Formats: sequence, structure tokens, C-alpha cells
Amino acid sequence: MFELIVLLLAVYGASKLLVEYDGYKNVFYKLRQRERLTMLHCVICTAVWFAILFSIVFWLGFVVILIPFSIIGFVILMEGK
Repeated sequence: MFELIVLLLAVYGASKLLVEYDGYKNVFYKLRQRERLTMLHCVICTAVWFAILFSIVFWLGFVVILIPFSIIGFVILMEGK
């Protein structure tokens, strides 16, 4: 159960981070401006790709990699944005 919560929060945190925040020195903003990365304008579209990627990481047993993303997701949820 703990792993599933980590996976869900990681997908949510990474998606919201890329779509709604500019990041350090506008790195995410610049990434969103690229023509081929139009999916980064929608949280749901981005979450689909992160869910696939993070599920593979989870399945391979590297849950530790997902913990920072899940902390980001938890902070964003608690912030209320």
C-alpha cells in the first residue's frame, strides 16, 4: 500500500511540476515552449506518460527513485494549488 501511495504522489507531483511551475531558471517553461512537447500544457496528458514511466521504474524495484517526486506531490497537495 505504501508503494502505491508513493507511486500516485510521484506521478501527480512530476506532472504538476512540469505543467504549472517554471522551475529553476525557467527550465520547465523553456521545455514547454518547444513545439514538439505540446503535451506539457495538460496535467492529465503529462500524467499518462509519467504513470507509464514510473510504473516501469516501480516494477523494476527502484521505488527509492520515486520518493523525491512523491514528496513534491505531497507538498503540492498540501499547498492547495
